[in-house]
Amino acid sequence: MLKQILIFSLSLIFLSSCNSTYQYGVYVKNETGEDLKVAYKSSTDVKGVVEETVTLRDGEGKMVIWTKDLKVSEEEDTGRTTAEHSHLVADYVNAFIKDDVPSKIKWNGEGVRFERTDIGQAEFMITYTAEDF
Repeated sequence: MLKQILIFSLSLIFLSSCNSTYQYGVYVKNETGEDLKVAYKSSTDVKGVVEETVTLRDGEGKMVIWTKDLKVSEEEDTGRTTAEHSHLVADYVNAFIKDDVPSKIKWNGEGVRFERTDIGQAEFMITYTAEDF
């Protein structure tokens, strides 16, 4: 019995000493009825620093950012993924239609949906519609 208590105690110490890391994705979908340009920048993508623009046809969706394992400060660490970590995920995500008409949806604003997908993983999802322009 003493052996089981010792193993359980050591397991708890080990688990509590681990630093939490999180991974986030940014998924964008085009439901505007026309081509959509999405410009984004992330300093924490698995590919390194990325600053790109992609064009999505109507109905098309794409994961544009997938972060490496992110360690957050003790003050920000709630023990789970949270939408408040968005500033670590992307510097910006902007969308444009026609002759560079910008979307009303802003990164970190309304219209950006947050969803936990697994332990330590979550996605920010943006679906652009014609009403967003």
